[in-house]
Amino acid sequence: GFDMSDSKCISHCAILNDWQSGLFDINDCCDSPHIECNSQGLVISVDLTFTDTLLSQRALEVKVSGVLSIQLAKLSSMQKLSVKNNDITGTIPSEYGGMKSLKSLDLSMNKLKGIFFVVGS
Repeated sequence: GFDMSDSKCISHCAILNDWQSGLFDINDCCDSPHIECNSQGLVISVDLTFTDTLLSQRALEVKVSGVLSIQLAKLSSMQKLSVKNNDITGTIPSEYGGMKSLKSLDLSMNKLKGIFFVVGS
């Protein structure tokens, strides 16, 4: 099968594009001001924090909506995920508790409900 842990950025970009179509370049999301990749081309940070000021290059023009994708948990190198202050609904996928590289997760100021499952180290 296909092992996401060894995949390069194009696979990571496909996951991000499947989640928020049109927000990222499917061929190289590493060029996005909202994405940070490591030297191997793997996504390590996604910052989709919405602010109502466009002073920052990283500012989103519109709020992100929809549900959190289970597929994001397959971004095995992800260290930071922020979707603060958006219109994300639904529940937090339990798969997020298994993201071993994740050091920072900010889901605040959305319309999420339910319990977040934390895996002990």
